[in-house]
Amino acid sequence: EENSCIKIGEFVQIIGSVIIKSDKPNFRKLPELTLSKNSKISGLVYCQGKTQLLGEINGHLYTEKFFLKTQSSSYENHLLNGVVSSNLPVKFTTANIFNSTTKLNLISWLN
Repeated sequence: EENSCIKIGEFVQIIGSVIIKSDKPNFRKLPELTLSKNSKISGLVYCQGKTQLLGEINGHLYTEKFFLKTQSSSYENHLLNGVVSSNLPVKFTTANIFNSTTKLNLISWLN
């Protein structure tokens, strides 16, 4: 009855992939990924749901939407001090979760 979630705690560093995917997606109970403050993922992050980004991702992030929970309220499509950069080494490799016909494009960078 509850939605799936992964919470990555403070001061955790991951090199590789973090993937949260549902075989039977339910838009009312989206999977949740939370990356806590002072944590860092170097690699691919794929969330077939919503992501709360309070830490840093060095690599690629694919998510359906962002969310932010504070003591006083919850917000959709908001970021607070989260960082996404792509400074991976040229020879860095990760899991191929997309089929070969999928074309990936960068929509835009927010400055």
